[in-house]
Amino acid sequence: MITRADVAWSLGLSAIPLAVLVWLAGFPSPWAAWRAATCMPDHCFCERLRDSLVRQPVNTATSIAFLTVAAVVWRVAFRPDRALRVRGVRLVASPMLAALFAGALLVIGLGSAFYHASFTFVGQTVDVLGMYLLGTFVILYAVVRTHEVTTRRSAVAYVLGNAALLTLLVLVPELRRWAFAAVVLVAIATEWRARSSGRARGDLRYFAAAVGVLGLGFVFWIIDLLRITCAPMSIVQGHGAWHVLGAAAAALVFGYYVSEGREEGTA
Repeated sequence: MITRADVAWSLGLSAIPLAVLVWLAGFPSPWAAWRAATCMPDHCFCERLRDSLVRQPVNTATSIAFLTVAAVVWRVAFRPDRALRVRGVRLVASPMLAALFAGALLVIGLGSAFYHASFTFVGQTVDVLGMYLLGTFVILYAVVRTHEVTTRRSAVAYVLGNAALLTLLVLVPELRRWAFAAVVLVAIATEWRARSSGRARGDLRYFAAAVGVLGLGFVFWIIDLLRITCAPMSIVQGHGAWHVLGAAAAALVFGYYVSEGREEGTA
């Protein structure tokens, strides 16, 4: 279902924002007039803050990994020839669900890149909102597969739920990480319940790997945030690893969803 051509096309497409990022890195910082992110001035991860338009180049660049996964999801779900269309995979069959999943990944990638480039409150808000969108999508998709509820009604609940999370994010930003942790735990529990009901039939190895990879990414996030190991000028950053591993976890979740079906014409 997910071919090498899909991955190659998505990687090639991701080279465009990466090239734009390299070009923008040479411009002076315009962010002084913006409201600063809550981590400012000295608790914004290990990578050194530069006085340029892109304040943390490594952490900004690694955010593009989410755009790569978004491109894979979009290409597989909306492939023009539909030659590898999957039967039994509601995510691929429903343009709305596919767009929500790819859209959440797009918001994470762009939001995270903007956040690490600017360290503004707006960037912080969009970054975390994208994380909420992805986590709540996993909850939404589990509900759609296990309950007699329409996709449209679930999508409305998805929008309203994220509107509430966005309100909390803006009014009480200090709770943003706790709220995300809660969303992740509920997402895992909801998907496990879907499997217990027998209506989620994907290859569990994909989902287990996604949880494990996300957990490993969280370890890197903690190490970087607390500066347990920190090289501010290095091109290897713990928070950058969190981005790449988070994107890999999202790709594994997509693989898990796709594994529920089979290609047309196969037994």
